[in-house]
Amino acid sequence: MRYGDVDLNRHANNVRLIGWALETLPLEALDRPLTELEVDFRSEAMLGTTIRALAEPAADDGLAFRHRLEDGDGREIVRARSRFAPAV
Repeated sequence: MRYGDVDLNRHANNVRLIGWALETLPLEALDRPLTELEVDFRSEAMLGTTIRALAEPAADDGLAFRHRLEDGDGREIVRARSRFAPAV
């Protein structure tokens, strides 16, 4: 995590956390409009924390995903769920 990723309290900025979660997805998903996003901020991440971002499909249609951000010790920082519009 870099200095530009944190707020005045040196916690990871929530917008950055969401961006990191979404960056784990395949381009085919990211090329479509995001229609739903649920985010559960589980723990703080401070400046200097190493963040690991994971994602997996949440449905067989390839439109919904489950996300997890964790620190270097495996502690959950963020849990999220996203859904994208079908391809036109």
